[in-house]
Amino acid sequence: MRDIPGLKIYLISLVLPCVTVAIPILSTSGFHAFFQQDILFAFFRKMLFVFAITVPFDIRDMDHDQKNNLKTIPLLVGDAKAKGIAVFALITYILLLFIQLFTSSGLDTRYFAALLLSAVISMFIIWQTNKIKNEYFYSLLLEGTMIIQCLLIIGASCF
Repeated sequence: MRDIPGLKIYLISLVLPCVTVAIPILSTSGFHAFFQQDILFAFFRKMLFVFAITVPFDIRDMDHDQKNNLKTIPLLVGDAKAKGIAVFALITYILLLFIQLFTSSGLDTRYFAALLLSAVISMFIIWQTNKIKNEYFYSLLLEGTMIIQCLLIIGASCF
């Protein structure tokens, strides 16, 4: 699997929304419910978010991946363009947020603001990525973006 360029990052980006969006909906509401507009928005937003925050881990591992002849996004396009791809994924995420806000009744403005802020924070953190950041940067900040998003959503639900 590691020999197929970029496959790992796409699998990670697909598994998390399956586990956190698709499976809960399928198990509680059935197959037809998954194809509702708001559920699809949530699924694809989650997929884009996870993809974006996973790219920097491939940037971190570039030396190791190059030694092992692995084809990752940063090795194929360079670390600067890889960061650009990650940011583009978050811009697409933001675009989906705006589309959902204006075309659906399922996204409250408080949650919209929380999700938008989490994307902006994540973009800033991704832009700070380079190969020489220490492990705390990746383990706490990058992985912490999901916790930040969760806390922002919880905070939005309190107001």
